[in-house]
Amino acid sequence: VAIIEESEPNYLIASSTGTTGVKKVLKDDHSMPCPEMENFALASEICTTVRIPVAELKNGFMERVISNSYMIQKKNGFPPSRLLPVQSKDDTDDVEVAQGVHASQTKQFTSVGGINWRIMIMSPVDIHEEDSILPGDDMFPFLVTPAIIGSVVCMALLLLFTKHRGEQEVIASDWRFTGAFIFGCALLNLACLSLIGPNTDSLCLSRMWFLNFFFVLALTPLFVKTWRFYKLLGDGTVIPRRQSISHAKTTLMMIPFILFEVLILTIFTFVDPNRAEEMLEYDDVGVTHRIVCTHENSAFFAVQVVYQGSLILVGCVLAFKTRNMKKEYRDNQQLMLTLYNIALVGTVILIVANVVKVYQGTIRIFLSVGVFWMTVFSCCVFVLPRL
Repeated sequence: VAIIEESEPNYLIASSTGTTGVKKVLKDDHSMPCPEMENFALASEICTTVRIPVAELKNGFMERVISNSYMIQKKNGFPPSRLLPVQSKDDTDDVEVAQGVHASQTKQFTSVGGINWRIMIMSPVDIHEEDSILPGDDMFPFLVTPAIIGSVVCMALLLLFTKHRGEQEVIASDWRFTGAFIFGCALLNLACLSLIGPNTDSLCLSRMWFLNFFFVLALTPLFVKTWRFYKLLGDGTVIPRRQSISHAKTTLMMIPFILFEVLILTIFTFVDPNRAEEMLEYDDVGVTHRIVCTHENSAFFAVQVVYQGSLILVGCVLAFKTRNMKKEYRDNQQLMLTLYNIALVGTVILIVANVVKVYQGTIRIFLSVGVFWMTVFSCCVFVLPRL
């Protein structure tokens, strides 16, 4: 507990930690501490006692707790009914080492005679680190292994697929765009490695970019490939008019979909980025401290679900419309299996992430495993039947 003057410069009046709120300094220079000396008379001549503003408390860990708590409370407008998390550090051999987290709350105290104080209560809280996965953690292999194996398997299937690109069945499957999809799957697995590390503003933002960008990058070749099959060959029930859509033109068709995803990510990078946020949770046991990656609202989540879900939905519709195509040109079974698989895995991940109450570390492992299954299964569906 600490009592602090409400008026500037907010002198410390008293605290339960034993901090006095005063210090001895030289009379001629208040920035210099009074040297220790045995001659009391001489010390009284050259030194004086001054009060310390709470923002300048730095002598020891508990003084840092008081100072940091007050500054954070002041920055947030002294919320009367909300606990604020405060991380305090101490200096050890010029290296800052985190010492713990406290929950702080303040209340204004006024009385007759012009007394205007602010009473601040600080309590240590438990720290939960399950929202991040670091090297050396027990759950670290469960995140890294699917990402690395998934990327290696997809690249191996890509090499195997391109090796047989001269065979008729591979040529008819439009191997260039199928290969681009498989390569995108490998990159999406690697993007899961961005989930490693603490929850900081920079890492949270990079995760928002990597996972969403590489998902669209992988999905877009599959989408334009299905569209080109439909435009050239129709649904298989009638003979379509003769026309040609070059590989270059089809490749250019991918750009707007990718750029639109980049536009979405750029806008939310400035409007509502994915960033680290400290939070305190209350339960029957006590108060716990967490650092999570989050947005201020659910707008980004909604936009991504609508955009990426629309791509998958339209792809499913196009694949369904080409179900009667000649067998040598038909890719609809693989396309529908792939798109349904992506939709199913994505739905399960969304439900777990937004309905089930689990730590973000658990969600990241689930996401890494989900991406592994989604990409490896899809790549196998396209490659293995043609070998």
